[in-house]
Amino acid sequence: MEIIILAGGKGSRLLPITENIPKPMVEIGGTPFLELLLKGYSKKGIDVACLAIGYKKEVIIDYFSDWDLKLKLIYSVEQEVLGTGGALLNSLPLLGDEDVFVTNGDTFFDLDFGKMMKFHINNESDVTVAVRTIRNYNRYGTILTDQDSRIVGFKDKVPMEEGLVNCGTYLVKRNSLESLGLPNAFSFETQILESDKLALNRFAFSSEGYFIDIGVHADLERARKNPEIFT
Repeated sequence: MEIIILAGGKGSRLLPITENIPKPMVEIGGTPFLELLLKGYSKKGIDVACLAIGYKKEVIIDYFSDWDLKLKLIYSVEQEVLGTGGALLNSLPLLGDEDVFVTNGDTFFDLDFGKMMKFHINNESDVTVAVRTIRNYNRYGTILTDQDSRIVGFKDKVPMEEGLVNCGTYLVKRNSLESLGLPNAFSFETQILESDKLALNRFAFSSEGYFIDIGVHADLERARKNPEIFT
């Protein structure tokens, strides 16, 4: 199995920590978050990880120059800001699988990749989103599904007592996306995931595993207090 890790953002909400390093390289228990992700993905059956990098890309390349785990690393380097969608499409030609995982480099979601792949294929899905039921939140948008887990809509970020939240990990069918004629730079979330103009089969794969997004200081500190969850 192959995965694209979107690791090119500036992480402006984590300043001044990210002044000299890209967001996925912030440390949890003395280890860069990206390294924790990669080691976890290797244990879960991921064979190849493509790091889509841009901001402070040399920090990531230098750090992993002597990487020796069985998980193979390749790099997709942004020469200009491409957005999440552009970074994804820029990375796909470097990979060989028809169905490829994609994840944000600042999120951790403990899920079964094999089960998600089976769900994706059985539903003939073009885009499958890993989701989790969250209670009492206002930071995330809410995904709406029918009884078959097909995505039927989205609700903006408003206070919710309970709902399905996008946990930042996807499984995409490459031929479906590459045939859309999308621009070089665009938002995956806005122009693919949430668009009602594209004839794409979109499904939500639900898991109750641990989820955290370290993109803001409060959640980064929460992660740092519990580094054992990443091992």
